[in-house]
Amino acid sequence: MKYQKFLVPCILLALCTTVLGQHSFFPEKCCFRYYNKPIPRRSVDRILATSSQCVKPGLLVVVKNGKSLCVTPDSPNVSRLLRDFYLH
Repeated sequence: MKYQKFLVPCILLALCTTVLGQHSFFPEKCCFRYYNKPIPRRSVDRILATSSQCVKPGLLVVVKNGKSLCVTPDSPNVSRLLRDFYLH
């Protein structure tokens, strides 16, 4: 009897964890810290917006070597980078 009181909640917890893990409610890519240095336009491969579900707004700048850098969309450096990237 003691084991049933312990075993049933453990099984329910395991099932919930499995279901939540398969249907994640959290976006895959979010920014938690921002890269603050200017990024040269010639090194940028692509720029992606993070999900609106992220706690902090951000852009992912993927550079030619494959690294992703999180930047804040409000930065003057980022505004300049966006303008140069999409106009050229």
